[in-house]
Amino acid sequence: MIGQVVGNFKVLSEVGEGGMGKVYRALDMMLEREVALKVLRPEFARVPDIVERFRSEAVALAKLLHPNIAGVYSFARFGDDLFMAMEFVRGSTLERILAESGAVDWQKAVPLLCQALDGIEHAHRLGIIHRDIKPANVMLTHDGVVKVTDFGIARVLGRARQTQEGRMIGTIEYMSPERIRGLEVDARSDIYSLGIVLYEMLTGTVPFASDSEYEVMRAQIEDQPRAPRELIPAIPEQVQRALLTAVAKNPGERFASAIEMKNALRAGIEEATRIVAVPIAPAREAPPPVPPPVVLAPAPKTPPPAPSPPPAPQAAPAPAAPQAPKAAPAPAPAPPRVAPQPLPVAAAPVRPAPVQTRVAEVPYVPYEPPAPEPEPRNWRPYMIAAALVVVALVAILMWPDGSGSEVPPQAVTPARSAPAVQAPPPRAPEPETAAIPIPPRRTIIPKKGPVKGKVSSDLERSIDEILAPTPNPPK
Repeated sequence: MIGQVVGNFKVLSEVGEGGMGKVYRALDMMLEREVALKVLRPEFARVPDIVERFRSEAVALAKLLHPNIAGVYSFARFGDDLFMAMEFVRGSTLERILAESGAVDWQKAVPLLCQALDGIEHAHRLGIIHRDIKPANVMLTHDGVVKVTDFGIARVLGRARQTQEGRMIGTIEYMSPERIRGLEVDARSDIYSLGIVLYEMLTGTVPFASDSEYEVMRAQIEDQPRAPRELIPAIPEQVQRALLTAVAKNPGERFASAIEMKNALRAGIEEATRIVAVPIAPAREAPPPVPPPVVLAPAPKTPPPAPSPPPAPQAAPAPAAPQAPKAAPAPAPAPPRVAPQPLPVAAAPVRPAPVQTRVAEVPYVPYEPPAPEPEPRNWRPYMIAAALVVVALVAILMWPDGSGSEVPPQAVTPARSAPAVQAPPPRAPEPETAAIPIPPRRTIIPKKGPVKGKVSSDLERSIDEILAPTPNPPK
């Protein structure tokens, strides 16, 4: 199958083979990314019920978007083969790591299992049970990220336990007791399998191992696992207590959820770390032996010179008084012993006397904000008001008095009369002519009261009537 094109995937190499089929490394030619192509065996792909349930499970697995779960990309059929394209994880399986290095230190093993618990808890919330958790299905990337793979295969098969070799689907060493008995399982079955995986990570071996599958199944149902601290004493008591709770035979005695198991393990790590982190004073080593002090021998003293013998007396012509013998020279004085001088002590620095400064007292002047500049006054309203007042006064002064009733024309004095002219000298009488009567002017005096409405138009009309020329009567 290597080199063939299956849908949009080109098979590059074979990764592994299991009881359900083979896993290939393939290339998605549309998105140009590597994928893990899992191809089911032909005998399973030809069973309609298994195919339908497998497809339904693939739809559910495609919704598992979690950093600790290998996601599913697509599900399709190619000829007689049914395959599933999944995330290709670069790293090593936990099974290979345990086979190469054996037991893992508890400070590293517990955090790795907590990552797997995060992925399992996400699946349980969506109602998906793994049912085949084992080290071969837990991968560790080069960046230290745990990826749980092969989700849903055991759940899809349901009660179809037998393969072509006549073995129960899954690995017996990691199966829960209720699953071996054929009972209905739930999330606590995965918790049991995770406890067995943690047991193997801490001790390097599974709790129940035998060449006979029957003995392993019987031990899973009846026997209690050996305490991990009996094999590895460095395992903290709190971690062992959480592990034994996870692998309890009765599902009701286990943790109810993966997150509860994770919290118990983290609490055990914190308590163990707090106990280990108590500072202990290191034992004091014996001081090295002090060498004996070196004592310098004093310099040998020079003995004083021996006194010289007195000279022999010589005969003299005259007797002379005998000379007194010379006194022996005094011994050389020993060099004076100089007392050790004390080491010079550095004199304390002389600090200069503080300079007293006098600060001139400045009277406090409170801050007064500058007065705002006066805004320019708008004179236009005042000018308009003054103009209206003047117009009103003119109107009042020029308006005739009265109650508004009609008056005879004899009582009305023309507003504009001709100036008085001296009478001309009498002339000779002229012939009589017929006089033309002048119609009287009718003037209506309005009633007193406030001026309302059309003041300007009435005022203009009054002014026009006053200024209108008065016709002169004919001579």
